[in-house]
Parts: sequence; structure tokens; C-alpha cells
Amino acid sequence: MRASVLALLLLTGIANADVNSTLQKQLLVEQNLLTDAIKTVEQRVRRHREVFAKQVTMLNRLAVRQHPGVRHQVKNKVETSLSIWRRTKLELADLDRAQRGIKIDLERLAKEGFPTPPPLARPVSVVPHQRFETLRRRGVRVLNTGLSYKLAPGTKVVAAAAGEVASIGELDGSSVVIIDHGDYSTIYSGIRLSEGVHSKKLNKGTVIGVSEGALHFELRANVGPAGVALNPEKYFSF
Repeated sequence: MRASVLALLLLTGIANADVNSTLQKQLLVEQNLLTDAIKTVEQRVRRHREVFAKQVTMLNRLAVRQHPGVRHQVKNKVETSLSIWRRTKLELADLDRAQRGIKIDLERLAKEGFPTPPPLARPVSVVPHQRFETLRRRGVRVLNTGLSYKLAPGTKVVAAAAGEVASIGELDGSSVVIIDHGDYSTIYSGIRLSEGVHSKKLNKGTVIGVSEGALHFELRANVGPAGVALNPEKYFSF
């Protein structure tokens, strides 16, 4: 009995280390991408600010020389430039906010680590036709960030773990449901949600809806701007 407990603790520690390593690597990649994006947007902010300043100067000169027709045209350009400059500043603020969030997540990983995902139920009792893997499409390597299933329309889909429906939306014509499990979320694309499911807490294995013909299922750690995808098959309990 003691040996089995020790084995379980060892496996849990290995799994947790694997999760932390995966999350840290992905967050560092996202941090670098955000750093590059911030530099690009900062350049745009400076450029739009310079354009706005030049147009304001021109507008003031026209006011002195009393050219009402031309002044009206320049005034419209000034307002457009100001709007673009403000939108770019908001974009930069969003990027800065995401960058600070990643920094906090990395500090948390270094200090506390991240809990192992809960044991998951399979969303459907069918083998996926595409697994969590890197695929080659039109010569480009892309990561399939979850499991994809070919299903008969009306196939029942269950919640992989206990949680609450956090979001219901649509992507590329397919409905998307996100269930929040605390530190993790599961995503179900191509599902017609059962009535009333969105307003109640769900148990693991609860039928949440039926397939619309195909299902894409993801497990994501709730870190970073969009979460970090993990291989769900590593955490299926049965």
C-alpha cells in the first residue's frame, strides 16, 4: 500500500513538472512575440503622433491666413489622425497589459508551480481522428491544439471535468463552449448545448450537448493571454 502511494506521489510530481515546463516554455514564446509586437506598435504610435502634430501645426497656420475651405479639409484629416493615434495607443495598452500578465504568470510558475490538470473524462467515447500533434498543411507546420473527432450528428458530449460554462460563442460557423475548471478550461467546438446547461454547475461526465457532426476538444491552462493548450490524452482517467 505504501509503495503504491509513493508511486502515485512520484507520478504526480513528474506530471506537475511536465506541466510547469510546458507552460513556462509557451509563456516565454508568447512573451517574446509580445515584446516584438510592442516594439512595432510603439513605432506606429510615434509615427501617428508625428503626423497628428504636423497636421495640427498646418491647421493653426491656415487659421491665421484665413483659408476656410482648405482649413475644413485639414481639420477632417486632423480628427482622423487623432482617432488613429488613440486607437493605436489603446492597442499598445492592451499589449502592455498582456505582457504584465505573462510576467505575473511566469513569477507564479517559478515560485509556486502550477497544479496538475484534474483527471478528465473523455468528451465522447470515440477515438479522435486527429490528435494533439504538429501537422503539415500546405507545406506549413501547424499544431493541432486539441483532439478532433468525426461524429454522427446528435452524438452526446459530456463535460470532461466539474466546472461552469464560462462562455458560449461561435467560430467559423461552429458553436464554441468553454467550461471553466479553475486553473484550467476545456473547450468544445461543434456542439449544440443542452438547454439550461449554461446556468448551472456541471459535474464530470454530465451531458452538456450533442455534436453537430464534428467535435474539436481542447484543454487549456488558464495562463497567458489565451491560455496554454495541453495534450488532453495525458489526463484522461478512463
